Amino acid sequence: MTSSLVAHPEGITRKSIALYYYTSTWSDLKRDHTTQFKVRPGTEDKKDWRVGLREAVADLLPPVIYRQLGRGKTKA
Repeated sequence: MTSSLVAHPEGITRKSIALYYYTSTWSDLKRDHTTQFKVRPGTEDKKDWRVGLREAVADLLPPVIYRQLGRGKTKA
């Protein structure tokens, strides 16, 4: 993974927030998910459709099949 600098106008700071909640108890009725990105109105931000597709597939497929799909992936 390569890092890059955040480009923003001189004198204007980047404003963002990411909140993460952790619970040590888990229910079979709930599923894990990634950070829920919200597109800011009036910006050129775009929703990553791959995340939504991955979560939809995880919801629709039985867990045993979904886990098999992820076994062929390699981390970059």
